[in-house]
Amino acid sequence: MPAAQITFAPSQLNASVRRLTRITMRIEIREETTGALAEYGSVPIAFEVREHLAATALASGLGGLQLATEPVADPYVKDYDALPGEGPATWPTRFAGAQWAILTGFVL
Repeated sequence: MPAAQITFAPSQLNASVRRLTRITMRIEIREETTGALAEYGSVPIAFEVREHLAATALASGLGGLQLATEPVADPYVKDYDALPGEGPATWPTRFAGAQWAILTGFVL
């Protein structure tokens, strides 16, 4: 499959890199089989939860929501892959894996 070229406009970038007029990178997109999920599952996804988002309704909900971070009382580690039967290798048996297209992207 040929490599895709993606160009970001300055408005799509965070403030620290907005001074650039354009960033271009080459990305190769590959279609994988479900056999690649075992390797995908070898990448650790555990993270520490130290805060969460609290939503406050504005104007009784008619003005949208305001989101703010709040610390959690007791930080903890979230790791879905540590739970039995939750890793990516089990996804095809838990979901309709035969109908999936698994795409991976590689920066060239």
